[in-house]
Amino acid sequence: MSSNVDSLLNLLSSATDKKRICELHSKLSAKYKVIDPEKGIKYGKLAREEATNLNWNFGLAQSHYELGSNYRIIAKYPEALKCLFTALKYVNQMKNDTASGELAEE
Repeated sequence: MSSNVDSLLNLLSSATDKKRICELHSKLSAKYKVIDPEKGIKYGKLAREEATNLNWNFGLAQSHYELGSNYRIIAKYPEALKCLFTALKYVNQMKNDTASGELAEE
């Protein structure tokens, strides 16, 4: 597990693209949830902040999901549910955007 984390940290140290940085923070959040959920929360919050700055719904959904998963591991259930429902909101928004776009093209 730590080799995966080390690899992600190495990729993060050289990343310059903001979406890529956001993705790496989300992946680190996912990896840390089983070895150190507090670090998982730290990286999830970084991913959420970056996705917010990018106005990127996919990144917001992913970061909220990872935050919720980390909170669940440490039994912070109200925070977990809030994050997971927020992730669901962004997923539904993406579905609606896709459906609206498809209708506009017809």
